Amino acid sequence: MLTYFMYGLQMLTSLEPYFGYPNGASHSTHNLFSALWDIFPPNGKLVSIHEIFIGRSTNNIVEYSTMVELLSDSISHGIC
Repeated sequence: MLTYFMYGLQMLTSLEPYFGYPNGASHSTHNLFSALWDIFPPNGKLVSIHEIFIGRSTNNIVEYSTMVELLSDSISHGIC
């Protein structure tokens, strides 16, 4: 069984909102986690999409790690 979580994050640059969507998945039987995130500008074209395999962890660690990675990626694109 896979468990998914997803949040929406609005980031502003030059008074235009960018949208970041972190998402994580876990396989509860083996306690394995992965995370992915994407960033969209106001026009809806994809700016960035990345994913990482976290391995054995907890749901809270995966949620936090995904948000940190999303913010780091947005900083590298000059969004935040």
